[in-house]
Amino acid sequence: MIASIVKNLKRVMAAEYPRELSVKGHAGACRVASLGSKQGGAISYGLKRELVDENRC
Repeated sequence: MIASIVKNLKRVMAAEYPRELSVKGHAGACRVASLGSKQGGAISYGLKRELVDENRC
């Protein structure tokens, strides 16, 4: 009886871990994107992030 309860508890915990990891990963990706960084692979076609002021200098 107790063994089955422990087994079910472990299954629930094992199923919850990927969900928590997904939430953390999504939050981190959203934070990086909100800071202005490009999401994805390498920069292509010579494009890069550049800081400019309101006069476009």
